[in-house]
Amino acid sequence: GTTSLQMYGREKKSPTARFKNSIGYYDVFNTAMFLTKEADSVAFYHKSKLVPLVESMPYPSVVEALLGGLIIDLGGTSGGLGKQADSEVFRNKQISVAPIICYESIYGAYVASYTAKGAGILCIITNDAWWGDTPGYRQHWQFAKLRAIETRRSVARSANTGLSGFINQKGEEIQKTKYWTRDVRKEKLKANLKTTFYTWAGDFLGVISTLLFPLLLIYVVFRKKNTL
Repeated sequence: GTTSLQMYGREKKSPTARFKNSIGYYDVFNTAMFLTKEADSVAFYHKSKLVPLVESMPYPSVVEALLGGLIIDLGGTSGGLGKQADSEVFRNKQISVAPIICYESIYGAYVASYTAKGAGILCIITNDAWWGDTPGYRQHWQFAKLRAIETRRSVARSANTGLSGFINQKGEEIQKTKYWTRDVRKEKLKANLKTTFYTWAGDFLGVISTLLFPLLLIYVVFRKKNTL
């Protein structure tokens, strides 16, 4: 993981671009970098699902002017970051991996989009320091288990704080580090390229429930009135 910049010169090419006299307009990205044995072969993925009000803001040009000084820093660069439009899979001759950055791991359907594009293993990189010693970093680890079960993919999770470790395709912990402890772990993971039902269907239960809720609410209100 790294913080990367893309410079545009004197032309503002994105709504999130910032300006500095010495370099002109530029975007800041929360980035995953994929290195291979070939020194000149480097792939980048810029985080797509940004943390609301910390990494991204609605109507950035307006909000930044009014509230930019009040945005809190929960890790990384505060304010509006640039982002990539969609998920991307890192590949070499042996393997295809999903580079999932921090907050993105809470979105089941978004993580499934990596597997639909051919990712055989899920790799999560995260900074959990801003949670402190609270249930937050432990819950974030549990989300990785759900993603493994939904997609039937092994997970390698690297947290510069919080919990790092490995999870198999059944959502079972293989290895897990201790909180706030410097550690190095190594593990062999099984890759899987099969498409699960969840990868195909996505959050259909949630969508159906959202659509049915207003109808159920109307039914309950009218039934209550008729019984009075």
